[in-house]
Amino acid sequence: MTAMLELILQDARDTLRGDPGIDEDTVCDDVLKPVFGELGWKVSNKRLFRGQYKIKRHNQTKDDRADYALFTDPESEHPSLILEAKRPNRRLIDEAEVQANEYARVLNVDMAVATDGRIWRLYLVKKGQDPKDCLALEFSLEKDLEYLPKLLPTVLGREAVASGDAVRELEKRYKQTQGERRFPEVWSELLDELPTLLIGKVKGLAGIEPSYKAASAFVEKMLAGEQTSPPRNGGDKDRRRVKGKHIRGKLRLPGGDNRHCSSLREALEELLTWAHERDPNSLGRMKTKQVSKGEPRTATHTFQLGDYWVRTTHSQVNSEKLMALCAQAASYEFGKGKDIEYLQESGNRVTIAGTEPRHHDPSNGKRKGKRRKDSVIVTLTLDGKDTERIGRAAAIELLVYWALDTDPKFLTKLARTTFASKTEPPPKSDGKWDSQWLKERIGGYWLKAHIGEAPMRSFINAYNRITGEGVVCSERKEG
Repeated sequence: MTAMLELILQDARDTLRGDPGIDEDTVCDDVLKPVFGELGWKVSNKRLFRGQYKIKRHNQTKDDRADYALFTDPESEHPSLILEAKRPNRRLIDEAEVQANEYARVLNVDMAVATDGRIWRLYLVKKGQDPKDCLALEFSLEKDLEYLPKLLPTVLGREAVASGDAVRELEKRYKQTQGERRFPEVWSELLDELPTLLIGKVKGLAGIEPSYKAASAFVEKMLAGEQTSPPRNGGDKDRRRVKGKHIRGKLRLPGGDNRHCSSLREALEELLTWAHERDPNSLGRMKTKQVSKGEPRTATHTFQLGDYWVRTTHSQVNSEKLMALCAQAASYEFGKGKDIEYLQESGNRVTIAGTEPRHHDPSNGKRKGKRRKDSVIVTLTLDGKDTERIGRAAAIELLVYWALDTDPKFLTKLARTTFASKTEPPPKSDGKWDSQWLKERIGGYWLKAHIGEAPMRSFINAYNRITGEGVVCSERKEG
């Protein structure tokens, strides 16, 4: 089961990654049914895998319907598991978890699952009324894929559910999950105590007791990465600083995906998560010290996505610049009227796109921005259908994933051209990485994706020749 399940999960991941506009029916048909079918649930058997299952309530004229009710015994009328699905969206999965837990509670079912295909949440319903208190396990199809072939049969396999082993396994994981939920609460308490601890330490070392206001200001600036040395005399003064953590607004993403955020920090985390779910390598392409791969060196990198840690405690300007870098890494633009933008609560768009750093002109003492090069937007057309507007590199990656779905040897054939290489590309004369090549391999091959207009036409011709497809690539400049 493990090998076949791994292939099914990989196909499901590629399906979700390749179509940003995927709907709920596709999630059910192309992700959930293949996965649960391999886990022993005969999805074609309507007695075991029942869709649109009626939830009857007292004093309610209209019945609710669960997306799926799973039965271990086809003769039973009592389901063993309730499954709620949504299209990929972090807001909708929160809605799904409420429905899944509510329906399971009405039906007296121990286990419930809420998923958007990418994020999966498993619940032990009888642990409490709030779904968050019932959460036993959460995983991502994208970043946890290597562990899932062994994990899923133990918590969602039909045999494990029927024997009760699945509930026992989730009981073990429940304590760990609930403990991790307390991290933000405990961290907040630690932050409140830091100024007092800092004052006591300084007094013990130097015999001088700083003011609480000075200690509090220093801690806040250190967490924001704005100060690396103690405040000088006059540190108690209120220095003007732009903060971005309380700017409410709406994050607009491609495909009409609008997300309401209570703070600029939350918007940044939403954007990073969105980019990572589309392409796990996108964070690695962000040229900034604010993104760290592997275990972070400092506690300021507080947000984790896969192997990457991101420092999200920034001023407004720095948060916007980081959002711009994230959008750029995903082959989009960030800013007023661009593919991705953040609208403040007042309705004013954030205008700092951050695609080019500002510099100081010593001739007049004023700040001015470098001229931004025109960006190239690509639209791919296949069988009369168009993709959304993306960059050349993203278009090449998308085409490669399309080809691999039908021809696993596509990259081997592409390697006969100059666009793919099994060996690592040689560095430039100065020893730096050749920026034409992606830094992360796909299927064991390096791809030349950051290319000009003429090489892009050559790539499309090579792609059509190898696959027999008739992809049409149209480009236009913006900016």
